[in-house]
Amino acid sequence: MQTKQVTLYTALLLGMLVAPLLHAQVPAGAPAPPVQLADAGPKPPMPGGPRGPRSQAITSLTTLSGTVGQLTANEDGILNGFTINASSTAQTVRFGTHLGQQINAAVKSGNRVTVTGYSELSPMGEAMFKLVKLDAGKSQVVDAPPALPQNPVTPTRQNISVRWLTFG
Repeated sequence: MQTKQVTLYTALLLGMLVAPLLHAQVPAGAPAPPVQLADAGPKPPMPGGPRGPRSQAITSLTTLSGTVGQLTANEDGILNGFTINASSTAQTVRFGTHLGQQINAAVKSGNRVTVTGYSELSPMGEAMFKLVKLDAGKSQVVDAPPALPQNPVTPTRQNISVRWLTFG
């Protein structure tokens, strides 16, 4: 009886070891299935960012003079542009939201301004004028990256004491 059990267990063990190999065999003459490799790591970035390649030409700055039309804001209500009525056409002027408060203090609708910047097409195909510098009377706003904080915040470690209460 014990010999039959050992033989049965041995046969089952061999069957379990050999079964995957039999299933993995490809019939003769059939092409091997394509091998799906694991992700080979991060893909290289697209040229020009996620919107595709951008022109690598040097952009020349242009100056527009005219009166401020309508001020525009983004979805969060932060000022990020305005229209300027230069000669006979209205041009959309855009700038970073970090300049919103400065420009709001410097100009009002109807003010005469001089804007230096460059023309660009938006992702929607709209012609825009990107602001680099704004002159409005005695006020001047220049687009520069936001300043780094003077004293960077460093995390501090605090000691916390815990006391266990037992009820009994």
